[in-house]
Amino acid sequence: ANGPLWGYSVSYYVKQGDGDLGINDIATPGAYTNSVTPIEEVFVGVENFGTGCGEVTPFELEVQPPADL
Repeated sequence: ANGPLWGYSVSYYVKQGDGDLGINDIATPGAYTNSVTPIEEVFVGVENFGTGCGEVTPFELEVQPPADL
């Protein structure tokens, strides 16, 4: 199981360049609305507060239509 990331900053970005510069992060990731369907590439940046080291990497969001109930 993954635990909380104590000592780290996690941010999400629409563009790789924004993540590299640490600007224009997605302010409310839980409310993000994708602009490309069904799969959109977004970027996550993780920085260690103690060392200042960080990395930005892409991942894909896949949005599925709601199930018929």
